[in-house]
Amino acid sequence: MFGITCSIVCWKTGDWKKWREYYPTILYLYIGDMVVDFLTVDKPLWAFSKLSYNCQMIDLAIMAFVYPSTAILFLSHYPTEVSKQIKYLVLWVGIYTAIELIGTLVGDFQHYNGWNMYYSILFNITMFPLLRLHYKKPLLVWPISVVLAFLVIWWFRIPLTR
Repeated sequence: MFGITCSIVCWKTGDWKKWREYYPTILYLYIGDMVVDFLTVDKPLWAFSKLSYNCQMIDLAIMAFVYPSTAILFLSHYPTEVSKQIKYLVLWVGIYTAIELIGTLVGDFQHYNGWNMYYSILFNITMFPLLRLHYKKPLLVWPISVVLAFLVIWWFRIPLTR
């Protein structure tokens, strides 16, 4: 339901005419999500509750509806003035954090292996500027993302072997 809501909001207020421009950043979101899922399959940091949903179907719904909507809405309304950019980033971090917090409180979302809401907030604070940077300078984002991924692997002791 949330994914459909995101799509409707995006359809009504996003700049769909430029979807081809945003497409590489949508793919960046997909690849990041798939890498996280792959690396943490044996030691997840967060997940949807297995009691209420099929986790793979939820992941696919998020990829199909939420990620494209997020990228299009976030990038198409990104302000040019620096003070407004900061407020805009805070707004998006707040939206994503609130959604996760609500999911956690109602039991549809869980944290594991040392992850908590503070790490999620830090992740969101990092993710949204990286989305904008990817949109503007995609080749710069990939090495930054790899370094950040290795920091998370090291910090949370994610095994790289099975």
